[in-house]
Amino acid sequence: MPESAEGMRFDSALALELGISRSAVEDIFESGDCIWAVDGEEVKKSDRVKVGDKIRVLLRSKESHSVESAPLPVIFEDSDIVVVAKAIGYAAHPSPGWSGPTVIGALKESGVQIAHVGSEEREGIVHRLDVGTSGLMVVAKSERAYSSLKDRPCRWHD
Repeated sequence: MPESAEGMRFDSALALELGISRSAVEDIFESGDCIWAVDGEEVKKSDRVKVGDKIRVLLRSKESHSVESAPLPVIFEDSDIVVVAKAIGYAAHPSPGWSGPTVIGALKESGVQIAHVGSEEREGIVHRLDVGTSGLMVVAKSERAYSSLKDRPCRWHD
């Protein structure tokens, strides 16, 4: 945790660090789906942060854990690509052990046709963002776009 979080409640500090509301962090704490720990010791949402605390989130395994996905905002779409605003809590694509919402699932539910390239669960995925990260994702809708995006290195310009 950064110095600016010194003395804050864990739920408030986590909300600030993750860019989500404190009530959303509270919901995560209360869901029982994970344990928040510092130095191997479980913390409560009302515990206070110390400078240098490294928070570890331990996910609990559940037999049946399903989260409804909601449509993700489409920022741009043409015949080759779709740019979507990925929300925190969405995986890019299905994977073993993940039963939550995915970008691919949300796009398919919205009727977006995705390129049938690569493995079935990763169709159209050119890059990924972690579940805990929000941001823009480009998903290929055509084989041409998929190949072109995969073959070109990403370059940042001023």
